[in-house]
Amino acid sequence: MNTHTAHLSPDDGYGVEEHEVQAVLAELVGDREGEDPAWWLTHLNSRHALLLAVASRVADLKALAADEIYRSMGEDRSYAKLGATLNLSRSRAQQLVERAARVNVDTEPG
Repeated sequence: MNTHTAHLSPDDGYGVEEHEVQAVLAELVGDREGEDPAWWLTHLNSRHALLLAVASRVADLKALAADEIYRSMGEDRSYAKLGATLNLSRSRAQQLVERAARVNVDTEPG
């Protein structure tokens, strides 16, 4: 078993412990315990799709939170200031705000 700390990216600074990964994996995927390989593969494919959808939604929530911080900066806000606040590059901060705008459009009623 891998016991090191994994990271989302080399410079994100948010560590994920192996036991956390294993706990989510056990809860979401379960145990094969004699299941037919074809069924197991189908099950893993469906769990993979679910995890991708969840990861996308978490990314949307991060973008919305960054946009809220950006808007709270008032009239003198800038992507550079947002980036500095979030410890991100100016361009990454801008991408988050732009993603939030797309999320808002996609989730508006009607």
